[in-house]
Amino acid sequence: MTDSLTGFDPGNQNSTPQRPDLVEQAAEILVRSIVWVWQTCWDFRNLCAPVVVLLAAAIFVHPAALAAVTVVPLPRLRQMTIAEWRTSVERYRHSTWRRRWPTYATQLGWSKTYGRTQHTPKLRALKIEPTRTVVELQPLADHRIGAWPEMADSLRRLTNHTQATWKENTPGHLQITLTKTPLPTMLELNRTKVAVVENEIYLGACADGTDLTWDVDHAPHLFITGATGGGKGSVIRLCLLHAVQSNWETIVVNPKRSGEYHWTKNRGVTVLSQLHETEQMLQATLKELYRRQEILDEKGEETWHSEKWSRQLIVVDETPTLLMGKTDKDLRENIAVALNTIAAMGRSSGIHLAIAAQRPDAQTLGPYGGQLRNNITARIAIGTLDQQGRQMLFGTLDPDIIRILDSTPGRALATQTNVHITNHVMAAQIAYITQTELKEEQP
Repeated sequence: MTDSLTGFDPGNQNSTPQRPDLVEQAAEILVRSIVWVWQTCWDFRNLCAPVVVLLAAAIFVHPAALAAVTVVPLPRLRQMTIAEWRTSVERYRHSTWRRRWPTYATQLGWSKTYGRTQHTPKLRALKIEPTRTVVELQPLADHRIGAWPEMADSLRRLTNHTQATWKENTPGHLQITLTKTPLPTMLELNRTKVAVVENEIYLGACADGTDLTWDVDHAPHLFITGATGGGKGSVIRLCLLHAVQSNWETIVVNPKRSGEYHWTKNRGVTVLSQLHETEQMLQATLKELYRRQEILDEKGEETWHSEKWSRQLIVVDETPTLLMGKTDKDLRENIAVALNTIAAMGRSSGIHLAIAAQRPDAQTLGPYGGQLRNNITARIAIGTLDQQGRQMLFGTLDPDIIRILDSTPGRALATQTNVHITNHVMAAQIAYITQTELKEEQP
């Protein structure tokens, strides 16, 4: 009796096992390859069907109709071909990423062996776009949130991307955005993005391809730091432009007494330079803040959004000049106390601060300035900033992101400015706009 599986007859000692037919193996491999290419890479099923039908109809109806039937749908077929090509490439990239994911995790040291089973972070979602790749994974229990920034940067290096950002998209899930397109060295302001959303101030572009915005409902106050000429003025002008177009009550404190904010005066913005004027304005703002707080307390409301109040934005440029000085110490102390009070309580009343300084340390900001900085979570550093300044603003940073501040005008690091940029530091490029452009515009 012959074994049907091996082809070996135990009753015949001279018989030998029959080897599987190599031709059949090759044919099976070929068929599987064709099916894989058909389904994964060259999915032209939607394209081939109408082409075959049209050609068959043309041949059987009249041979001369073949040319007409072939030429007429050419533009449509070309569009379908391009669309199918892009879909096929995207599908191929997805399948390649998912196939290589266990290898990536092993190479990065993310795999853990429990008993005899090897576990890797589960790839929850994958989105591949022309300019970026978004990976959402579920880290293992050993991967604490403190290690997530390093995990994002390790994946960036392994996959040869230029930028990597991360966030906790859903509880316990790490979302890493990888980009290959470097930040532009010059970003012209797109005016269609200004004042689109009332509570979001457009500031520029992030390294992950999204817009850099300051969401004043998420982060009511903004701290801006950077050397002169780095782009700090562009951030202030973008904030003021948004406030003007959104009809906010806007005040600029300009201790330098320069003409930089002259363009705002024709748009109803109050510009102050004297200490006593600034102190009086801040005291009046505090009275308004307390009045709004009392109304909200009486009505049992947490925020002002149900009331018909307008937002208020106070921009303080060159804050150390305002807070530090050998004269008028009482006025400066009153100003510092008022700013700290607004920073602590202004959110629920719709009163916002934008504080600008060249350095964020207490030596330049004064004894009350350090407290003011700590009360403001949304922070932007532009241009060059030494290690001590970076430490005060962002804490310990990865060396790769530190190199972003390479003296390129408008190059910045940002944190906590909106929901997208929460507890991590994002590389960004500030949109460029000059006071001359704003001055020449009609209000």
